[in-house]
Amino acid sequence: MITLVNVGNSHHELVSFSINRTMNSVPHIDLVSVVSNKEVKIASSYNLFKIPDSFNLLDYCDFCIKSMDSIVYTEFVLINQYDGIATNPSAWTDEFLDYDYVGSLSHVDHPPVQSSLKSSGFYEDFMSNHWFTCGGGLSLRSKKLLTILANDDKITVVNYKDGYNVPFISEDLVITLLNREYLEKEHGIRFAPVELGMKFCAEVATGYTNALGFHGWYNAPLYLTEDECLFFFGLLEKPDYLKDTMPMQMCKYHTMIRGYLKLREYFIENDKWIVY
Repeated sequence: MITLVNVGNSHHELVSFSINRTMNSVPHIDLVSVVSNKEVKIASSYNLFKIPDSFNLLDYCDFCIKSMDSIVYTEFVLINQYDGIATNPSAWTDEFLDYDYVGSLSHVDHPPVQSSLKSSGFYEDFMSNHWFTCGGGLSLRSKKLLTILANDDKITVVNYKDGYNVPFISEDLVITLLNREYLEKEHGIRFAPVELGMKFCAEVATGYTNALGFHGWYNAPLYLTEDECLFFFGLLEKPDYLKDTMPMQMCKYHTMIRGYLKLREYFIENDKWIVY
C-alpha cells in the first residue's frame, strides 16, 4: 500500500539509519526505493534509482513534483530524509490514509518560508495564512496527487512573479501553499488538517507532541534515544550544521529537557554549547 522513498546524495549512513527506523515505525510499507548516487545498507531489499553526483536541491524539487510518480505504483508514498524519520509506531493511525498529503506544520512567518515567499513575490498573497500542513521531509502523499503533479503543466517547480528572480521554491511549498487552492478545487486533493499534521510529524513548532516522527536535525533529541543522537550527530557531514544558530538553540533546549547529559558533553567538547 505504501512505498517508502528516500531521495538524495548525502549522509548515506544516516539515510540507512533513517530508513530502517522508519520501516519499523510505519505499517503498510510494501516497497522501498532509494534515489541516490550510491547504495545504502538497510534491513530489506529495495530498488535503487541512480542519479548523478551533481543532483542538487532544484533537481530534488523537480523530481518530487514531476518524476516521483514514475517510480511509485502503490496507493501512497512515504517520503523520508536522513533527518526526516518516523520513530513512534504507536502514533500511527489509518486516518492518515484518508488524505492526499500529510506533512508537518509550517507557517508563512517561519523564517525560511517567509524568506522564500518574499524573494519570490508571494508573501503578501499568503501573509494572512496561519498554520498549514506542509513539511515534505517526512510526508505521506497519495498516488493520485503524484500523477496530477506529473501531468498538470500549470504546476511548475520554478515559481516567482514578474520582477523577481529566485532559483526555485521548495517543492512542499509549491504543492501545499502556492497550488493548494487549485489542487483542492480542480482536482479534489485533500490536505490533512492542522491537528492531524501535529500527530504526524514534529518540525518547526510542534515540539514534543508524541508524533509519528520528526523532521529537522534539531528535533532529534526529542525522538531518538541518547545513543542514537550521539550516532546521528557524529555522522552529520556539514560542520556548520551545529554552529550556534537558532536551530542549535532549539537542539540544546531539547537536549536539556530530555536530560541527555552525554549528548550535552558531546556538544561541549565540540564547542557547540555556547553559554550566554
